Amino acid sequence: MPRAGSRRFRAAHFAPIQRSMELALIIIGAVLLCTGFYALFNRTKTRPSRAVDEQSRTRKLASPPTKIVKPPRCPVCSSILNDGERVKSMAVSFANGEKLLHISGCPHCLYGEEKRTCPVCFAEITRDEILTAKMTIKDGKNNVKVFGCSHCGGKAASWM
Repeated sequence: MPRAGSRRFRAAHFAPIQRSMELALIIIGAVLLCTGFYALFNRTKTRPSRAVDEQSRTRKLASPPTKIVKPPRCPVCSSILNDGERVKSMAVSFANGEKLLHISGCPHCLYGEEKRTCPVCFAEITRDEILTAKMTIKDGKNNVKVFGCSHCGGKAASWM
């Protein structure tokens, strides 16, 4: 018969300790595995060496991109204005720097056969009708806001 004191050193007595040791080893292994994957995949994102930095500093830069300038268009007939062609208009100045414009058109629609349409209501207008607009000067450029023709927008500029 086994002695009563020998039961103390049986394997069943160490089972909770073995389970906690196994759990600790599994956690340590998972942390090491995650650290290895992080180091492996993050290695491509590291900074380049100093030789590459020096080479990039000495390399000539390309010319800066040029800004594309849209050609000017007539607000009455939407035709592109050539060099020297201007839109015929009459301006009334106000104290705050704004101007009320009465736009007649460009040489293409005043003296040519271009179709004259209002950019607001898209109605066809005759040669003697005008567009009403507001012009402000901002950053050295003329900004024009068209209110409409004498049918649809002539009254829109009454606030001036």
